[in-house]
Amino acid sequence: MSVSQEAKIASAKAVIPAKAGIRSISVFASHRFQARRSNLRNRLAPRLKRGAYLIYMPNITENKDAHHKYNIFETLEAGIVLTGHEAKSARRGTVSLKGSYVVLKGEEPYLVNAHIGSFQPSNAPEGYDPLRSRKILMHSEEIKKIIGKNKGQALTMVPLRLYSSRGVMKVEIGLARAKSNKDKRDTIKKREANREIARAMRSKE
Repeated sequence: MSVSQEAKIASAKAVIPAKAGIRSISVFASHRFQARRSNLRNRLAPRLKRGAYLIYMPNITENKDAHHKYNIFETLEAGIVLTGHEAKSARRGTVSLKGSYVVLKGEEPYLVNAHIGSFQPSNAPEGYDPLRSRKILMHSEEIKKIIGKNKGQALTMVPLRLYSSRGVMKVEIGLARAKSNKDKRDTIKKREANREIARAMRSKE
């Protein structure tokens, strides 16, 4: 019997009449302890589930080509407007950000050319386009900031990853500039050098 259980039994003895037998005391204390533990578990269960979801929820997808093709100067988090079946499909992982980008239509940002397959292809909505433009949700101050930075700098907005935060779909957007061919070659050389270093370190272990 654990210390906490002994403490519960001791507290139970204080509220049970003295004429009650030892067996009655033990049964009463055990039931009281189990009821408290069950009540605590029921109250904490939703929080534990949400916490586990937040901790263990991986990125839904990443745009691996973005860091190869662009120099990323700044990143920001934004929401994205999806239909119900698109959100289900995205959580299942049928998403690709390769070749996608963000454009401003007036002062409203849209994600263009991102592929989100239908959740159930046989029951897809009529005329569904997996590459349709999807509205990005950002604060007006952030949009004005982007417009100001983009003047005269030829910056591009590229989606870096799609993920879920507190059950809400989010997209990480990078303010970037396209790399020159020399920059791309340098990136490849740096990546190969890092691989060689990592391989050499593993061989020494």
